[in-house]
Amino acid sequence: MLALALALSSSLASAQDAGAPRSTEPCGPTRRPPPAVAPLPDDTSALRWRVRESATAAAASPAVATACTAQERRAEAARRRVGRALANSEIAEAATDLGVCHHGAGGAWVLEAGVSANRTARIDGSQVRFVEIRWQLAFVTATGALVRSRTPTQPMSSDPRRSRVAFFSAIHDFNRDGVSEAALVVREDAAAIGEPARTTGAVFSVAGGAVAPLPSAAAVRDVSIAYDADGDGAPDFVQRSAFSAANTCGPAIFYGADELAHALPNGAFSMDDAVSREFLRKRCEEFARPPTHFSNGNAGTYSGEIPLRVSCWRHWGVSAEEIARLMRRDWPADDDRCTSRDDVARSLREARPRYQLEQPCTPPRR
Repeated sequence: MLALALALSSSLASAQDAGAPRSTEPCGPTRRPPPAVAPLPDDTSALRWRVRESATAAAASPAVATACTAQERRAEAARRRVGRALANSEIAEAATDLGVCHHGAGGAWVLEAGVSANRTARIDGSQVRFVEIRWQLAFVTATGALVRSRTPTQPMSSDPRRSRVAFFSAIHDFNRDGVSEAALVVREDAAAIGEPARTTGAVFSVAGGAVAPLPSAAAVRDVSIAYDADGDGAPDFVQRSAFSAANTCGPAIFYGADELAHALPNGAFSMDDAVSREFLRKRCEEFARPPTHFSNGNAGTYSGEIPLRVSCWRHWGVSAEEIARLMRRDWPADDDRCTSRDDVARSLREARPRYQLEQPCTPPRR
């Protein structure tokens, strides 16, 4: 057992060549030190609810307060209609955010509660009960008027076949027009029927009397995790990598190294500016040396790390052909280790790094 552990440890070390190489190029007019980027917390689960604690504490005008009180009562009535079943359901926490105003510049954002009911579904020959509360995204203006999204109401549901929740991850005036925008996330979990969870979302704005996605944020694919990476006061959004592979042992997908959509002062988001690059460089630093071996995921690590390594190697400039060669040599086709070998090969063929990472320059000695 000890010999096996030592062998696997050696395999991992050869794959990573512990420690990232340091740049010897001095900083100067054409090569500046990277910006300071705060590390992403190890536990990001609490980030999505932080907006509730910070944004809803803002003082509201009497007109906004009156409209928000009406929203709270409407949501409470919807929750009462489904009774105790809600408290024991998977959507119990998310449902508490229905009808809660999240205040920002120019008004407040809210998930307006609609029709609610206890429903049943026949699953594997049995009748299963679940809770459903429909909702619609809306904005309360400074005058107390309600502007609803043009999208029809959607379900927040504990349906075991595909549960569904919605939540805000950020409220912020990204384009600095005096009216805040909202980052809204919708998450579906279909683990009961063997499918991976699916997350969608967008940054929404109010313009021309309508709620619609913010055009300048169209490139942002994921708004689930918002945090201020560079300390400029604007939330940035962590993006899932284009490199991915299915978990062959369960309903999940393994992704490569997270990237960053960096919020700019004009309301746009950059995926390849200095802040975004430094975010990814830190995520990929341990894989900066060219690989000499392709571990199959059993080298003292969890199997989901394979897409992480592949994505980082590609961003450090290792060719897809070289990684595929190591993969064919070192990863037996009949040994998937809970990671789809075919998906890894597909990512190598289809996914393209946005840029090549570089080690930071060396500051001059003082």
